[in-house]
Amino acid sequence: MGPDRLNLRGKLYILYIRRYPLGEDETWGEREAMKDKRRDVRLVEENKVVVSLMTGEIHPGLPTVFYSLTRDISMGGVRIMTSAPLEPGARLRLDLTLGRSRKRIRAVAEIRWSRELYGHEVFEAGLQFVGLEPDAEFTLIDHIFGAKAASGT
Repeated sequence: MGPDRLNLRGKLYILYIRRYPLGEDETWGEREAMKDKRRDVRLVEENKVVVSLMTGEIHPGLPTVFYSLTRDISMGGVRIMTSAPLEPGARLRLDLTLGRSRKRIRAVAEIRWSRELYGHEVFEAGLQFVGLEPDAEFTLIDHIFGAKAASGT
């Protein structure tokens, strides 16, 4: 990430802090404790997501668009449940509908991992966002941290 990207994240974080200031009894340490071992705070929730394969090849009879559900979402990516056997390393177009805030985010993501859940019918995959647009990033910040603030965690 270049300095401009870090600068943008810093600006967005400042906007978040202004919108969701520390509570009376909350400390910065408690706010930082919200993070798990991953780099980003994860929000466990189901959202509708349309997954489109970004492939140069068209295979007749094979779908390239899948309707899926998120398992959790963070600033860095999303975990989905889908009927598509996704290959790590491939890129996808995502059209996420955030249930609580009723906003849509369009993004490109890279498949980091994938595993079979139920036979060859249901799969779970971890997707990492690739170059989120600033508007999408701000919407995501508002959605994730707004939910955390509303739940009191």
